[in-house]
Amino acid sequence: MSSKFNNKFRTALFKIGHILPETTQEIEEFDKIISDKDLPNLPNIFDNPSQIVKQGKSILKSNPEPLEMNQEETNKLMAQAAREGKKEVSQEIKDKMAKDRRDAKKKN
Repeated sequence: MSSKFNNKFRTALFKIGHILPETTQEIEEFDKIISDKDLPNLPNIFDNPSQIVKQGKSILKSNPEPLEMNQEETNKLMAQAAREGKKEVSQEIKDKMAKDRRDAKKKN
């Protein structure tokens, strides 16, 4: 993928809260986003980072729900990747794109 696409994708994930801020600019932007939000209180364990480490992974569980996308969302992402991604596209993807174009023409 191109660095332009990677940057846009990372920025989008950051803005919806799926990536933690890493740079000073991102931290400042994050502060602006949450400054007007009424945030819930965190459990006391988060007051002491060493306690989190002592407790281990059981505290910091990832979301067990799988990310689900419907076919329309998948197709949009594939089209975006084809437009903005590297020029090297696998033959499988080229074939899928050609099939999708043929199917779309048949519908019209």
